[in-house]
Amino acid sequence: MKYLFASFLIVLIFFSCKKDDSLPSMPESDILSGSDTLVYGDWKYLNSFGGYAGGKIDKGISLLLIKPMDDFILISKDNEIVNGKFVINYEQNSPTKILLLQNGSKSLRLPQSIQFNGTDTLILNDPCCDMYSDYYKRIK
Repeated sequence: MKYLFASFLIVLIFFSCKKDDSLPSMPESDILSGSDTLVYGDWKYLNSFGGYAGGKIDKGISLLLIKPMDDFILISKDNEIVNGKFVINYEQNSPTKILLLQNGSKSLRLPQSIQFNGTDTLILNDPCCDMYSDYYKRIK
């Protein structure tokens, strides 16, 4: 009888365990669609223009790599400086916005709206507070 009870208890414990779903899962499909997929690629940083005085600045970025399935890397002087995930915000009657998250959680800045000049120039526009536009040229 002891062995039957012990066996029943072991089987009960074994089948009562469940999979831990608390870990974030990768998207099952691409998070961008249509013309927004043009944002994927390797982008050479050109400059940033705007601000309250309307000047040009250099943020020290060399490359922005945006990969399918929500990964990005910012590179400066061939050294990886930031990597993480990006989140896309779609709003009706509004440009698509991208939010870069360092290590998947800490926001690098406010969401920037995505704009293209042809297929080889990416412009990321800051919202009202700074009003800078970051210009990138496609290299791949």
